[in-house]
Amino acid sequence: MKRKKKDVPDNVRPMPPTRPDLTERTTIEIDIPRWLLGVLEYRVAETNEDATDEERVDLHHVIEWHLVSPITIREVPLLEAKLPGTAEAIARWLEGRG
Repeated sequence: MKRKKKDVPDNVRPMPPTRPDLTERTTIEIDIPRWLLGVLEYRVAETNEDATDEERVDLHHVIEWHLVSPITIREVPLLEAKLPGTAEAIARWLEGRG
């Protein structure tokens, strides 16, 4: 019996046959308004105001946190179903290893 292909929207790319290392870092370029960059830089300065050397953050940390913060625990199984390995990658990231 031949399996029927599921309808997948054009903007959804299938995962490659070999699973990528989801903890690997990737550099992207984004275009944001100058005022938003100013707000993010303000958050860096605010965070670092009374921070020890170990606690200090840079712009990359703040941007990453703002991108990650909307992901809820409830969504993790849904993400895992679509992107196998995501749950483990998130756990490693939370532990500071990813």
